[in-house]
Amino acid sequence: MKITCYYGISGNMGYITLMPRAKDELDIDDNRDNEILQHVTSDKITISYVADTALSAYLDQMVIAPQTFKEANENGCDTEFGIDMDRDGYITGIELTLPPARFIELIQSQAYKIYQTTWRDREFHLVTLDHAEHVFKPENVIYKMTGKEDAFVIVEHVEPDS
Repeated sequence: MKITCYYGISGNMGYITLMPRAKDELDIDDNRDNEILQHVTSDKITISYVADTALSAYLDQMVIAPQTFKEANENGCDTEFGIDMDRDGYITGIELTLPPARFIELIQSQAYKIYQTTWRDREFHLVTLDHAEHVFKPENVIYKMTGKEDAFVIVEHVEPDS
């Protein structure tokens, strides 16, 4: 996974590009426009890798939606994050558009994590974009990315703000 952490005046707070594990790296654009480095030093921008077999119990409590995530998005689901998908329906990148203070708090508290777990007798890797207590709530919904059921996304449904 290649992580580009960028914060600028335009509100584009960051982008996560999903890539094969062989290309794991942290890539920080250290130019004048990258304001995140005024708040957090580059050595503090890390994503922890955690092996946790207990996560499957949390996943088993959630409902699995009958449609794919792409189908849900095409039917009017609005997301907090800008999500890019390939033609097969897999997520290729996630644009973070959080308020600056929230983005910095998530980085400093290391909310972004990669979990390795076994679920439904298969090994999975989960990437969290929030603290675990918000991600692994029983009322959240799991969407499959494709009919292969080899990649999923966990979604919290909330009423839109007026």
